[in-house]
Amino acid sequence: FTIPFSPPLIGMLSANYILGNWSLFKDVNLNADLRVATAQTDIVPPEEITTGYQMLNLAVMSKLNLFNSQKPALLRVKLNNVFDTAYYDHTSFYRLIDVPEAGRNLSVSLTLPF
Repeated sequence: FTIPFSPPLIGMLSANYILGNWSLFKDVNLNADLRVATAQTDIVPPEEITTGYQMLNLAVMSKLNLFNSQKPALLRVKLNNVFDTAYYDHTSFYRLIDVPEAGRNLSVSLTLPF
């Protein structure tokens, strides 16, 4: 007996590489996350089987010393779903109307402490 909308087995592998200082950028880090989800075949009708997927995300983070401040700003640039993988989350209701999860997207954030 299976439980409706049970998520499949999902694993994440992360790697972080410290690049050090580079010109204006201090403590530069490169981060890669690989998310792997298995297919969900243990379903309760009328659910449908969801296929597995692999998704890669990349991020670069750095401290910036702006305005001669004692507290550095944090700059982060992240590229999600690098290979633009079309995938469905088994627990999402959007899957039922054939709307996949987010495709490739880029986000940039600047955190200014005060």
